[in-house]
Amino acid sequence: MRSRKWLVAALLAAVLCCVGAAALAEQNIEAPAPIAVGQIFKFNVEGSFQSVRSPVVIDVTQKPMAYRMFQYADGTKNLSTDIEIAFNVKSWNCVRAADGTYWGNYSVDLQLKPLKGTPAGEYYGEITFQAPSVKVCTVSFSVKPAANGLLHDSNSGADYLVSSNGKNLSLKALNNSNKKAFTIPANVTVGTVKYPVTKVEANALKGNKKLTTLVIGKNVTSIGNYAFKNCTALTKVSGGTGLVTLGRGVFYLDKKLTSVNLGTKLKTIGVQAFYKCSSLAKVTIPLNVTKIATQAFYGNTKLKSVIIKTPKLTYGSIGKNAFGGTPNPTFQVPAGKETLYKALLKASGVPVDERALIIAR
Repeated sequence: MRSRKWLVAALLAAVLCCVGAAALAEQNIEAPAPIAVGQIFKFNVEGSFQSVRSPVVIDVTQKPMAYRMFQYADGTKNLSTDIEIAFNVKSWNCVRAADGTYWGNYSVDLQLKPLKGTPAGEYYGEITFQAPSVKVCTVSFSVKPAANGLLHDSNSGADYLVSSNGKNLSLKALNNSNKKAFTIPANVTVGTVKYPVTKVEANALKGNKKLTTLVIGKNVTSIGNYAFKNCTALTKVSGGTGLVTLGRGVFYLDKKLTSVNLGTKLKTIGVQAFYKCSSLAKVTIPLNVTKIATQAFYGNTKLKSVIIKTPKLTYGSIGKNAFGGTPNPTFQVPAGKETLYKALLKASGVPVDERALIIAR
């Protein structure tokens, strides 16, 4: 999502009845921060109207108005069906000059109302006077993500859920099913504000048939159940330096997965996390892992090497058949942990013999 300056460019011009061309007054008004859905944003503009009428004050609220609302997407303006502008306009100090032009000051109270969901992003709006139809005010702004709402990133095609405190995001879905490479960003920027992506929701990319390469952003700490299940073309996963928890079946049946990087902060590898990842030949268990759940690496028929770096495993830490259905891989364990880890692996169902353990150096 493109970061855009908060800018409200106000252009006032209207022709009442049919007399002459209108004079224009251009002003730039800088908004202080993203606008939240439901928040009222106030700004003032000044302009001139030319008319055969001669009132001292022109009450623009009495004239029909219309608006159009667009959402920026990849640099183009597309009609948005997610959000609308509600507004109220008042005038004061409107006086008639000798040439028949009316100069006045106008205040605008603009409020954003969702048509569906609670969308966020970059928008462009037009407020139009119908006297006759002349565009008089152009508004560019960003919409602040609403707590528990939805944020759509038009650049990547990804949808994010906003946390209950309105400060963090979690990846919900990738709508572009033809992407072969996807990076879960560290942050998504709305206006000038960065929102960290800290989670991947359950089933987020489940069943994606095109994705081959996945990069996990540094702020992601947890990945939900079956988030990348049955991604049949996925071969490489990298990043994930902030990852703490892998849920159940995260890479379930990802049969082409050959390379995966698990960050050093990882503590829990969930049940069937890498179930039948039949192309995975080597696995490194990071330094802080305390739990390798039941059938975590079950059915990895090409798994030949498991490097266990963590010294924190204890009784019950390795679930039943965590390495079941594998071709009896070689395990490399921390120095001084050979006896304990051999017992843990054996209790989990691994047919460990003396050759199955290599002291880490």
